[in-house]
Parts: sequence; C-alpha cells; structure tokens
Amino acid sequence: MQDGNHETGGIRMARLINGMTEDQIIESGKTFSVNSSEAQARRVAVKKALDTINNTTWETPDQRVDYLRSVLGAVGESPCILEPVSFVAGRNLFLGDEVFINSNVTFIDAAPIRIGDHSMIAPGCVLTTVDHPKSPAKRRGFTSFAAPITIGRDVWIGANCTVFPGVTIGDNVIVGANSVVNRDVPSNSVVAGAPIRHIRNIDDDTE
Repeated sequence: MQDGNHETGGIRMARLINGMTEDQIIESGKTFSVNSSEAQARRVAVKKALDTINNTTWETPDQRVDYLRSVLGAVGESPCILEPVSFVAGRNLFLGDEVFINSNVTFIDAAPIRIGDHSMIAPGCVLTTVDHPKSPAKRRGFTSFAAPITIGRDVWIGANCTVFPGVTIGDNVIVGANSVVNRDVPSNSVVAGAPIRHIRNIDDDTE
C-alpha cells in the first residue's frame, strides 16, 4: 500500500509520516530531516526540472513561462529569470508580476518564499527558509525546521545577499550588496551590512 500521492511533473509528492505529510510537518513548525526519503525523491524530480529550466533553448518565451508555471507555486505576468537558478522544492516559490531574478540565485524553499510585483533580485543571492537546531546533538540526522520569507512589491535586493528564514521585507525596500538580512525590514527603507542596519528612508522624490 502506498500512502499519499506523487506527481513529479509539478514536483508535488506526499508521503505520510506519523499521519502528516512532510509539507504539513514543515508548515506546523515541527522539525524534519532534509535527508528523508521524501526529500531525496523530491531532489531527483527537482534536478530534472532545474535541468529543463537552465539548459533548454525555448522556441518562444511563453513556452518557458508555461513550464515555470507548471513547476513553481505561482508565476505572474512577464517574469524574467536568468539562468542558472536553483531551488529545493519549486512549488513553494511564488512570484508576482514582472519579477526579475538575475543569475545564480538560490531559493531554499522548504517553506514558502513570496516575492511581490516588480521586485528585483541581483546575482548570487541566497534566500533560505531552512534553519537548524543550535544543539549539535539535535542537529544530527540533518534535523531542520523552516519559516517562510515574504518580499514586498518594488524591492531591490543587491548582489550576493543572504535572506534568513522567517524574514519579511516591506515594499520599496533597497538592500545593499553583500548584506545579511536577518530581521524584518519595514517598507520604504534602505538597509545594508552584515547583519543589516538601517541607512535611510526612501521618500517619494527619491531619484
């Protein structure tokens, strides 16, 4: 007998673990293993999807967008995603309209990552929803937990930034290159640094 269902086309797989799917475990905030049988099966399907996204020459841009919509959680109008891109689930990545993702961006999307309309992410960024216990003993077995990342509209994240689990970035935010975003950022802010610090606010008349 097989519990749950598995669909590799959309990378949606569900196997019951103590009466819950791994997605339900993650959503509840409980710990999970990044090396579970379900995670390993997902990585095989994700590798195939990433190979298609990153290495296919599409006849039309619409064909690529249609494929992205079959793999990701949601894709708005007129996306621009430069290769290579990487994610661990795909189905937990939600993109608004006219989102720009530059090359070599990594999404560790065990929990949802939502990116608002007209936002831009520069090369080399890492957005990770996964954290691990601080206790070495509790980290054994690849123990993990996850928290979602939410990015508002018209956000610009500079090159080589890292965004931590559970962070919310408001609208119209600019994050300077090489920053570590380890806390929430209010709308209309410029932040930079590792960890980030507030630089200034953005006014309506900002160039």
